[in-house]
Amino acid sequence: MRRRFRFAQQGVSLVELMVGVTIGLITALLMAQFALFYDAQKKGNSGSAEAQSSGAIAMYSLETDIRLGGYGLAALDAFYCTLQSSRSFNGRRYMPVMIIPDGTAAGAATNPLGIPPGDAGSDIIAVMYGNTIATPEGVPISGVSGTTTYSFGKNVTGFNLGDFVLVAQAGQNCTVGQITAVANPSITVDQASTGATYAANTTNVFNLGAGGMVMRVYAIRSGNLTVCDFWTTNCADASRVSDTTVWVPIASNIVGLRAQYGWDTTATPDMHVDAYCRSHLTVAAPTCPSPDAGATVPSIACDWTRIATLRVALVSRSAEIARDGANVSPATITLWPSVVANVSGVPLTAGPVFTVPSQRYRYKVFETIVPVRNVVWLGGQSGC
Repeated sequence: MRRRFRFAQQGVSLVELMVGVTIGLITALLMAQFALFYDAQKKGNSGSAEAQSSGAIAMYSLETDIRLGGYGLAALDAFYCTLQSSRSFNGRRYMPVMIIPDGTAAGAATNPLGIPPGDAGSDIIAVMYGNTIATPEGVPISGVSGTTTYSFGKNVTGFNLGDFVLVAQAGQNCTVGQITAVANPSITVDQASTGATYAANTTNVFNLGAGGMVMRVYAIRSGNLTVCDFWTTNCADASRVSDTTVWVPIASNIVGLRAQYGWDTTATPDMHVDAYCRSHLTVAAPTCPSPDAGATVPSIACDWTRIATLRVALVSRSAEIARDGANVSPATITLWPSVVANVSGVPLTAGPVFTVPSQRYRYKVFETIVPVRNVVWLGGQSGC
């Protein structure tokens, strides 16, 4: 007798289904949170890396130029002379390095180059130097014929047709022009020495090379470190501060630039830094005002022989903003530590504080002290 077995239909109950769905939702939620956490960590790390990379590029460019400040023109007669030229910098001053304090108007005494201000809270740095390996002390002239031909006492080498030169005498304006004729021992320059009377044996001619003088101005504009070439472009033109062909961006996401001169304030100059300040310090007044407002500017040739270093701080920012709206950075950043007094007991300025544009970005501070070595090599000058 055959027996037939009938199996009941099998499945899951509603309770079992709900339990499975709940476990699946919890697993999906955990995976989503892990993915968000990983993405946040990745963005934080990449943001820090971006800030690190941008800051390193910006600091390298600045430091390289500052070290060359005064190259080929490290002479007391040339420092802070008024430049006469057919180029846009006519009437400006020559100086190896120059700090224009943040927010300084183009017509202010602390802005002799007339550069329009950059982003709020950031200084402007100008660097000037020659472009040849010629004698940095210059070649003295034995006489002037007319206003453009300079004679030397003997045949000299290194002056070629098309080279640019700077003619300097203490107490006179400097002439910047291009050599149009060479008849050793004399050269003819295309720029007349209007307003200057040059005397034999007290006037020196400096060869700037075929490329002319390097005149670079660094400023933070729209969150980028930019550079303007004053030799070829009018950096003082306020209508072109947004023109990227004039103010060329060289590093993005750079939001802060602050600098101070390293001053030798000893009675007999020894080129050792005694105090840091954006303002002018002297033997009689070696203390930087607090806050370091840059109220006065180096204004005579001797001042530039006492600037041995520049202390520079750059603030870079991550490219990514915190998406959750949280603040990931403090409101202010101290760029370098405050110093009460140095070994000589001379008070130094407090470390400047930078106010960040937004706390939803990550920031990195780069700080260095750059020797203005061509000025250091010039040595302490008697009478300064």
